[in-house]
Amino acid sequence: MTTPVSEATPQFAGHIDGVESVVGPRRRPLSASDYEQMASLGLFEGLRVELIDGEIVEMPPIGESHARSVTKTAIRLTVALHERLLIRSQNPINAGTLGRPEPDVVLVPLESLQVEGPPSQAELVIEVSDSTLKYDQTDKASLYASLGIQDYWIINLVEESLEVRRQPIARSVARFGFDYASIQILTRGQSASPLVAPDVVLQVQELLP
Repeated sequence: MTTPVSEATPQFAGHIDGVESVVGPRRRPLSASDYEQMASLGLFEGLRVELIDGEIVEMPPIGESHARSVTKTAIRLTVALHERLLIRSQNPINAGTLGRPEPDVVLVPLESLQVEGPPSQAELVIEVSDSTLKYDQTDKASLYASLGIQDYWIINLVEESLEVRRQPIARSVARFGFDYASIQILTRGQSASPLVAPDVVLQVQELLP
């Protein structure tokens, strides 16, 4: 990740009387445990936030089209897969000690219910995107690829399409060092199936608002 010069991590200026000094303040990433404690205290009440790479990211309010798409997608997947997988909507997943992203829809193993804390394994991650489209196509894609998530979908409300991203690969220019090698763009009249459930066919128009 390229850091603006004004926010670059300060460099050590050497030793003064045997004590190592720094130039300017140092950024301290927020840990997932601290973030979860803050949430439990109600500090994020009324806000849409995620923890990404140790930073609290505030997301824009959800519009009606976004909400309808999330609801339709979650219902469609629940009806088809409720006996095989757990469908979570706008809840956090475990992205390590510095990350708690909250995908719009995610498929996780049923066994996740027996584990304390957010699930660390996801079979399919879906983001519904309008105002955050570029962010979901770049930073979020890199983050999910770095977690080894094999199936990442973006329901693109701007272009009324479904972007299916697969095959995580290392890519040094991406924010988290990974990206997806395969990107398929599907439009109304076309369909897609989750890798984890190839027998379930989802029409693009079923996922759009």
